[in-house]
Amino acid sequence: PQMLAVALLLLCVLNVTTYLPKKLRELPTYGAISARLAQEIERQQIDEALIFVETQGILFNDGFHMNDPGDPTATLFARDFGGDNERLMQLYPERPVWRWNGERLIPYQKIARIER
Repeated sequence: PQMLAVALLLLCVLNVTTYLPKKLRELPTYGAISARLAQEIERQQIDEALIFVETQGILFNDGFHMNDPGDPTATLFARDFGGDNERLMQLYPERPVWRWNGERLIPYQKIARIER
């Protein structure tokens, strides 16, 4: 029993000194979600917009937790699919369109297409 207690204590010390500090550093942007997007929307006073979010995978990512399915006029956050974004833009033609790249919120520029 005493050896088990010592082993558990050593594991706890190891966890607190190596694993925990790394996880605490990741906490402000856990799952690629940060407060920066919400702060930028508030700073620029953006409302009833369509915001395309550059994603880093299929889980989490900025903006999506702010989608409000109960409010049809709320800002809509969608995954950035490049040229395919125009399909969603056609459904919300009255909304200003922005793009969030993880650091900056910039007005969306339509991608010029070359017809072949």
